Amino acid sequence: MHNPLNKNALTLILLLAVNIFAGCGESAGSTDTEWIDTTDTSSESETFESNDSTDTSSESETFEPIDSTDTSSESETGNAPDTNDTSSETSSQNAPVNLIVTESARYCIAPSEYSATSLQEALAHKAILRVEPGTYPLTEGDFVLPVEVTLRNGTVLSNPVDGVLTTREPPEDSEPTAGYLYGFSQTLSDGEGTPFVFGADFGVFQPGDQPPTSYTLDGTQMGYTFGAPLVNESYFRFHFSEPDAATGPVYRMPGFGPCIANDWTGQLNTVQFDGGDITLQLAIGPQFYSTEPAVFPRAYGTLDGVSFDQTDFFRLVYQPEHHHFVQNFAVLFDSPINGACGVILEGFAPDSPSLVTVHTVDCELSKIEDRTVQP
Repeated sequence: MHNPLNKNALTLILLLAVNIFAGCGESAGSTDTEWIDTTDTSSESETFESNDSTDTSSESETFEPIDSTDTSSESETGNAPDTNDTSSETSSQNAPVNLIVTESARYCIAPSEYSATSLQEALAHKAILRVEPGTYPLTEGDFVLPVEVTLRNGTVLSNPVDGVLTTREPPEDSEPTAGYLYGFSQTLSDGEGTPFVFGADFGVFQPGDQPPTSYTLDGTQMGYTFGAPLVNESYFRFHFSEPDAATGPVYRMPGFGPCIANDWTGQLNTVQFDGGDITLQLAIGPQFYSTEPAVFPRAYGTLDGVSFDQTDFFRLVYQPEHHHFVQNFAVLFDSPINGACGVILEGFAPDSPSLVTVHTVDCELSKIEDRTVQP
């Protein structure tokens, strides 16, 4: 039977299909956050470069990454050793998974409805984690991950000791996946003998019957921050706790999450009040089974005729309620304005912005003066 489509026609159709699919993928790699003004529906959304609100002090200059493996260049290139040598299948299957840490592996205490019930508590919990770049084989037993944790008061916790890594098989799942579950803990020192406990639990999986050879920490979202992971879904969750000097028990601080917004959904929330105005940038990440992770990278505006623009992680505080339906913010200025160290906004709801209250505050977020919100 004669085919009505000759070879030339078929070739033209294939070329058109390739061009269409290629064009669809051009913007997929963008990492800019689109900030949508939730308080002004008439304005078009803007696109900002994600602000790194953590690069504000000398700590980033004094942290000198050291490749603890000192055996090859793999940690410098971010490539795991080849554990899939087909000449020895048994050896390949038993080779440890490598934890690869890149230069950008920096994480910030994540806003949480679970461990911070007030802006004051959220401010006290703020901390930045830096993981030393390198390649670390995940072998059960003695294990130390070189890290530094900088607290709000400037204390730097380092010199991890007494680290132990445990490994266990994952639960069975209907989807064919292979991998492992891990957990480790170690003690950090503040230089004065106060013990801080740092660790993580994480899972490394991939489809099929062969486990992955590596997992990478690069400063981006790590699967989930709070709650339970999905079965056999790769994730990484840090733990951090410190002793309470007043009561003695150790209390759990919220987990670490990304410091920058990447391509999360961004909000621009603008509030006008007596004597000033403020615009808040808030980026909310994806998550299906608990309150989503968020980053509060910038706040700017005016107070009594004096402008401010804050991007310092330790001076920007966000405390959400369930699924961010209600949002509470605190912004501390670089220098006091008319006797106020900053402002707080409580009860903000994107769907009902007029319900928010605004107060000037002192440096510990105690209220000084109520500022009436303008419609």
